[in-house]
Amino acid sequence: MILYHEDAERKYIEIKVSGHVTKEDFAEAVEKIKPRMMHWRNIRILEIVENLEGVDGEALIQDLRFAMKNLGLFKHFEKCAVVADEKWLRALSRAADPLLRAEVRAFRPDQLAEAREWLLAGDSPVALH
Repeated sequence: MILYHEDAERKYIEIKVSGHVTKEDFAEAVEKIKPRMMHWRNIRILEIVENLEGVDGEALIQDLRFAMKNLGLFKHFEKCAVVADEKWLRALSRAADPLLRAEVRAFRPDQLAEAREWLLAGDSPVALH
């Protein structure tokens, strides 16, 4: 499952990934995020991964295709934060840092508030529901 929230005024996107991710979940998330990548600049994105049970192979393939086809759009990200319990996910996000224009940081689940604070430094708090 992928839950999506955005604050257009702050160009802030929050994605929560949990349970089992299907190709339909991924397609729905792309449908929401791609227009933002095309029209917003200095995007700040938070990805929260918790209780991940698995990802369909087709969803992984779609993810790679999306990244390859839209590589130029990733330049619009200013900051990316990944909150995950799994050490390998945090390590993977750190490895992506040199590949992106955005500053990328990884956080443990108990650092969620710190991740949001870092992303929104200088802005008023985001009201999430």
